[in-house]
Amino acid sequence: MSLNRTPRWRGSTRLQESEDSPEIFSDAESTTITQSYMGTYENCLAARPVVNAIVTGFGSGVRVESARVKKAPGGRGILVVVSKKDAEQDPEGSEDPTQTPEDIVDWQRIDVPLANSDYFSSLTTEHWKQIKAWQAIETANGEMYGELKYPDSPGSTTGIVLSGLAYTYAEKIIKGITSVMVFVPVVTRATPNSGAPVTGTCGQRSSPPVSISGYTFLKTADRRNRRNRRWSRDEEWTGFKELDSDLYP
Repeated sequence: MSLNRTPRWRGSTRLQESEDSPEIFSDAESTTITQSYMGTYENCLAARPVVNAIVTGFGSGVRVESARVKKAPGGRGILVVVSKKDAEQDPEGSEDPTQTPEDIVDWQRIDVPLANSDYFSSLTTEHWKQIKAWQAIETANGEMYGELKYPDSPGSTTGIVLSGLAYTYAEKIIKGITSVMVFVPVVTRATPNSGAPVTGTCGQRSSPPVSISGYTFLKTADRRNRRNRRWSRDEEWTGFKELDSDLYP
């Protein structure tokens, strides 16, 4: 009966470890351990560990990443084993009471169709009938289009001048203006945490930590970040003048 066990590598008694071995290097993400051994070339090949084998003697979570055998003069060999310690998983943390959350209010630009701008919000059904008729005109010389008129009857070559806001809207279109810049508030909060923070759901209505009147806010980001070995929960809220109650209840 065979047992499916994870192989373990404890070094080789048939090889001699180099005087400058092991070399241990650590950074914010992992720890790398490089061990060098000398012996006969055959013994180096035989002692070469399998990749991902557990390495003992350096704490838990250390596994072989690579093993290389190099020939040396006189039938000797050099075995170099590189191991890495698994990235440590920080436990879930809570808000650090010794640190103050940082709140930032920014105003970001979005482009909305000209018809959806506040200026043209009072266009009536009659105005839109005129605009649609005007946009549908196809004349050989385009004079009627340039005169901002719409046909007084189907197939007519004469027309009626657009009225009120419909005329102003058509003027903007003629100038190539099809959208307008709108700036909306974006509130961000960075909260220091004692460990890996728990994040929440986005895309739902949510009140930001900073109050801004006249806007309804959606939670648009919730990230957990680790900077310089410190955890932070970074949240974001975006404000809108209006939100569809069916899509965003």
